[in-house]
Amino acid sequence: MQRDGRPMVAALTAAVVVVLAALGVLAAPQDVAVEIVAQADGTFRPSEFWVLPGRTVTVTFTNGDPFGSHNIVFELDAGRVLQVNPIGLGRSERLVFPAPAALGDYVYYSSVGNDRQRGMEGYLRVGVRPTDTPPGPTEPTATRTPTGAPSPTAGATAGPEPETVVADLRNPRGLTMGHDGTLLIAEGGSGSGPPDRFSPGNGDGRVLRLVVADPLQRETVVGDLTNVVWPAGGVMGANHALWWDRPAEATDTARVVLVAVAGGPNHARPDEAAKVLEIGPGGGTVLADPLAYEAAVNPDGGDVASDPRRLVHGLDPQAPPVVYVVDGGGNAVLAMDPLDGDLSTYAVFQPLGEEGEVEAAPGGMAVQPDNPSVSFVTLTAGGRPGLGQIRRLEDLDGDGAALGEGENELWVDGLDAPVDMAFSPAGPMAGWLVACEAGRGRLVLVSAQGLRPIEVAAPVPGCGGLAFEPNGDLLVSVSGLGAGGGAGAATQRVVRVPREGLAPPEPTPGTGTPPTAVPTATGTPGTPGATRTPGPSPTAAAPAGTLYLPVLQRP
Repeated sequence: MQRDGRPMVAALTAAVVVVLAALGVLAAPQDVAVEIVAQADGTFRPSEFWVLPGRTVTVTFTNGDPFGSHNIVFELDAGRVLQVNPIGLGRSERLVFPAPAALGDYVYYSSVGNDRQRGMEGYLRVGVRPTDTPPGPTEPTATRTPTGAPSPTAGATAGPEPETVVADLRNPRGLTMGHDGTLLIAEGGSGSGPPDRFSPGNGDGRVLRLVVADPLQRETVVGDLTNVVWPAGGVMGANHALWWDRPAEATDTARVVLVAVAGGPNHARPDEAAKVLEIGPGGGTVLADPLAYEAAVNPDGGDVASDPRRLVHGLDPQAPPVVYVVDGGGNAVLAMDPLDGDLSTYAVFQPLGEEGEVEAAPGGMAVQPDNPSVSFVTLTAGGRPGLGQIRRLEDLDGDGAALGEGENELWVDGLDAPVDMAFSPAGPMAGWLVACEAGRGRLVLVSAQGLRPIEVAAPVPGCGGLAFEPNGDLLVSVSGLGAGGGAGAATQRVVRVPREGLAPPEPTPGTGTPPTAVPTATGTPGTPGATRTPGPSPTAAAPAGTLYLPVLQRP
């Protein structure tokens, strides 16, 4: 199969092959092995590769898109069509076949949905690669660098590479770091299913607690949680876990663990989905029911759905205790009373896109340490490239919600599926926000004073949950695959990005606000405050105190 306008190139290439063969240059041509990755931006990488006629081609097809299942189809010579079935995030399939004998270009593409129309296709070019072949298109980047800041790609590999802290996990999601050096890891669990619908998982979601300095010292806080296989890829079960010191006697507290259980249809045990659990000395109980709240109140006015993704401590010591529930299914942040589980609406996010066709789907949240009335929330936009946002919330009137005029403003846009964020407590970027941009498999820095994001030195393909260690090193859960990553169990892990690999730009005078004014929730230009002084952050650490760990099941 030849593309229009290329017969002369094919003929010239054939002549070159004949001449080179006669000269002995092609006496022992090499077979070709290539990995083709389906990316979250709707493209294949690489979008072309070359092989000589008749040589053996080995294609490893990997899905690196956290938000969709894809396949690959090759249309070859003499009506040959080779393909693999659709696969989810982090999975790989292999095809081995002889290259066509006829020179020319042979298309490969994903046949899932409208993948091909969106640009998920490429070409197997049979022949000798011309020396003047222009390079393929560079990977898109939504990074907008502040004036005077380093280039997003400058020093991209200068920092230390992430090291694996914990391996062989089961779809790790949210992380919470304690002052005592222990880490809570929420895991989705395992399961498999067809790519066109939600399917029950194996009912093995869990929360692990381990000692970071010695990960072999680990225990299961709670196991056998309901889970579901998402058609977008991955298994959702336990989304996040958080320590909380529940008041007991007059001078005592009992440390419990709060767990956000994923929502979605077709769970292994539907009655247990979309809940917030409290795991204490007597076992587990349902503390709050976000799905029931969604059905009764429906803050965004859309379809009734709930998927509690993150739990975040409120930091105001003068206010009643509150834990924020980031509900990606309900397009809202809920305020939960951790004493009795009562829920109220804190913030609501309207659909995104030119015609409001994309659900906002909040994913992560971080409360500003020096001003607890201010927080930042990531909107994943269902993984649609370039539609992800970070929004700034502020309870200006002290009513315990960010629903009023000027209380919900756009801070950063143009991102690809930002799923979590955290404030750095120490190191060269103390007081800065770090967000995981899952669609591009990297971390971005965001200033609470308004500088736009830049790319962090070390990309982290498949990044998900974030938690800072007290010294400023960043722990990142990896539950999928990005460009250049591997497949299988090796990707189910927690890695450490040393603080030296996270360096903010040097601020330039006059860049305290974004170069372009961004609209607030009411449609007026928002001017983020530029006078706050960042301070140390306890947002990713549990309150100080004696650890109580109820061991319900060992891994």
